[in-house]
Amino acid sequence: MPKLVEEVFEFVRKINDMGTTVVIVEQNAEDTLKMADFAYVISEGEVVLSGTGKELLRHDEVQKIYLGLV
Repeated sequence: MPKLVEEVFEFVRKINDMGTTVVIVEQNAEDTLKMADFAYVISEGEVVLSGTGKELLRHDEVQKIYLGLV
């Protein structure tokens, strides 16, 4: 991950740790889901999945389409 992206993610974590809700629209699905308390997967303007970041990281469809793991 590029250094600037790491710094942005760290800054977002710090803001969230202070109690502020943060909404992220990001194509880096894996790193975003790792830090998400709750997330939505949107495809063609529709919410197709939702759950905790950990739940979505384990979801077969997320792994196949967004993470390229399956």
